Amino acid sequence: MPSVNSPIPNLNWQLTGLSWALLFLTTLSPPESWAMAKAPPTCIPPPSAPPTFTTPFPVRNILLPQIGTKAFMLPNGVRADLNIDMQTILNTSVTSSSVFSPTDPGSKAPCNTHLELRSAVTTFQMDVMESGVSFGFDPTGSLNTVTSITGEAKVRVGLIAMDFSIWQCKDTGCSSIAAATSNHTIVGGDIIFNVDFGKIKTGAEFIVNPVLSSAIRSIMTDAMKTILSSPRIPDLSWSAQVRSYNPATGVLVFDEGDQSHLAPNQTFVIYAPTDRSAEGVCNLFQVIAYIHTSEVNPVSSQALVDQILDPRGIQIGDVIMVRRAPLGPKATDGLPGPIQPEHLPENEGESRSVVRY
Repeated sequence: MPSVNSPIPNLNWQLTGLSWALLFLTTLSPPESWAMAKAPPTCIPPPSAPPTFTTPFPVRNILLPQIGTKAFMLPNGVRADLNIDMQTILNTSVTSSSVFSPTDPGSKAPCNTHLELRSAVTTFQMDVMESGVSFGFDPTGSLNTVTSITGEAKVRVGLIAMDFSIWQCKDTGCSSIAAATSNHTIVGGDIIFNVDFGKIKTGAEFIVNPVLSSAIRSIMTDAMKTILSSPRIPDLSWSAQVRSYNPATGVLVFDEGDQSHLAPNQTFVIYAPTDRSAEGVCNLFQVIAYIHTSEVNPVSSQALVDQILDPRGIQIGDVIMVRRAPLGPKATDGLPGPIQPEHLPENEGESRSVVRY
């Protein structure tokens, strides 16, 4: 029998109290029990990365003046003028670039602003392998003096060299923006094909040989790649117009879209037109705002205003042009070739209000 001073009854009371406390806690829901203890950790999602802005590279309409060539005599005495047939190959080569769209001369832009791709064949030398006779032309003139070959022969390309240049034109004249030269060596190895000169009656029948026409197409494609790598390509003329604008939300719609190869998060600049006459929109110089596309549809795009630069504000009919993506971690270049970033003015006084960026 424990004595009156024994600690056991007190211990029993402590164990009984602890049991009741544990029973009480087990009856609570998890949030209630956490509240009485330590709050659970809060999962905070990481901040989303800011959008990456790119320099737009829209499809531009371009005129293709006739290729500069020279007529020459084939070894069978047939006069050959390759202009029309090479023009056809050039048209398909430019269209295949997905960067320029060959345009009819009658569809020049307002104020006669337009682009031209000028080209010329500087040397076209073919060698008849069996006889060593060369025919075609070089910068000095025709190469051929033999007109008596009328049978089958193996012909090797001696040299095909071509020059290309992009010109930007307006009422006051044209200026060259980018240029390239290319020749048949980009194909690699000897280019040899069979020709039956007894059946060739026109220059077209000669140039349609699949080996020769493929080599010419490769030269043109190579030259286009060189031109597109020029840092001045974004300076080529292209424009759209503001069709609607909501100043409260900073959202506008303009009339070019996916069919012009636009994409979201591309940067543009808005100008106020200074000439709304029947001749079109000319002489742009008043910068109104910087914007970027937020949604692109087939023939229109929605854009957000990044910065208002003039108290006049944006108006329907304002002109939209390409703007290089600004410097910074959010900017990249969407062009297929190397390009130098734009050094924008840092005068804070030019910025009237910032809507979003």
